[in-house]
Amino acid sequence: MLLVFLVLVVIFIEDGIQQKRFEQVRIGYEKMETGKYEEAIQSFDIYLTGRTNVYWNLVEICNGVDSCYTYNNVLDAKEKCKEMKKIR
Repeated sequence: MLLVFLVLVVIFIEDGIQQKRFEQVRIGYEKMETGKYEEAIQSFDIYLTGRTNVYWNLVEICNGVDSCYTYNNVLDAKEKCKEMKKIR
């Protein structure tokens, strides 16, 4: 019973951390929509940094390939920001 409780506590803590990471990427997309490309790039960089391939595969499995949270989609958004920054 104690083990189950500890596992649930760990899951709860990790979920809170994950929600903060998702908030970071949402901020990036909001900045991108308002033309604040440098700030969006920074948000995307924070989100993309420091995770393993296993993590990114789990994000894709849990949220779907088309999710705005997958590594490839966030990386694509970051590249679009870089392109738009050059045009301006």
